[in-house]
Amino acid sequence: MQQGQTVQSQSVQQNASVQSTIASSAPVGPCNALAVGAAAGTACRDSLNKGGRGPEMVVIPAGLELGSFAMMRDETSIGEYNLYCAGIKGCTQVSASDPDLPITSISVDDAQKYAAWLTAASGAKYRLPTEREWLRAAGRMHDSDANCLVSGRPARGTVLRAATVGAPNDYGMRNVVGNAQEWATSAAGGLKALGGGIGDPIEICQTEFSRPHNGQPDGRTGFRLLREMR
Repeated sequence: MQQGQTVQSQSVQQNASVQSTIASSAPVGPCNALAVGAAAGTACRDSLNKGGRGPEMVVIPAGLELGSFAMMRDETSIGEYNLYCAGIKGCTQVSASDPDLPITSISVDDAQKYAAWLTAASGAKYRLPTEREWLRAAGRMHDSDANCLVSGRPARGTVLRAATVGAPNDYGMRNVVGNAQEWATSAAGGLKALGGGIGDPIEICQTEFSRPHNGQPDGRTGFRLLREMR
């Protein structure tokens, strides 16, 4: 077998293994029980010190000079943010017809406060991903069914859909492209919105697409958090 065929075969086998891990991940165990070398796509949730559980995470393997880490399976939802907000003085809950919609009505400072709360409540470090980490977790993906604008389909890509709806990538993350574009920090210390989202044509809704962002709420930009692994 030629070298190129061998690499392709190994890639297919690896993807099959990842999808098998994702499919067999329920019930979701505690994240603090996972070692750094946990299998890619393994799902987990942290327990919080005041009761309840944190968001569902999936393990992203080491690669591209990055260590392994866990990333939220879904974009942070309004319901998840409101659970946090309910116990925080000065935090206003967000009203919505569907609490599963991604939250896009808060600033990046509010998102970082939510990450700090999860860090304090779980004992694990939660934060926004860097652009390199987000790209590592997202992989190369162009989903033809992503929630972006499609010619001839006027109802598509104009409003957000539930964070739990969407085709998964190789690690089980949903809505990596489309729906809400997602915040990540850039190498230069700024902020970017990645993956495209509602209002963008389907042709640019892919993981390689990014634009600078000022961190203010705009109704189309959300986020998913990274959990560091020891």
